[in-house]
Amino acid sequence: MSGSFDELAFRADFDDLPVGAERESTELWRATLTGPLEVTVVLAPVTHPTEEFHARLRWQRYPIRPPSILFLDPATGRTDVPRAWPTGGPFRPMSGLCCNYTEEGYASHPEYATDPRLRWTGAGNALLDAIRRLQLDFDVTYAGRHPG
Repeated sequence: MSGSFDELAFRADFDDLPVGAERESTELWRATLTGPLEVTVVLAPVTHPTEEFHARLRWQRYPIRPPSILFLDPATGRTDVPRAWPTGGPFRPMSGLCCNYTEEGYASHPEYATDPRLRWTGAGNALLDAIRRLQLDFDVTYAGRHPG
């Protein structure tokens, strides 16, 4: 078996993701492995289960750094298509999520790294943790699809 520790740990965590009935009843997502340190997750807010979004989670270092999370246009794979993005809460269309579990959030708020209540730890299955945090933000803060 070849690959870096990051890639091997990521693949092991991907293989351990809950599927189907193993997921919580409110977890409306499905993940597809799209690269050595990347997944595409199709998810929907629990309040709008037919409103699907395609999120790309990509790590530079797994599991020690948070992922970049950007939303993809399913037809083109581009991240700069406004209608591919949700609005509300931490969602910043075309620029990322402003929260403590994303690379983009850390770029905007360096204090996340020094605050033990907010810093990314990468403990446990970091991939599942990121997906569940994203699902929670959808469930709690979703305000619609970007009109762009």
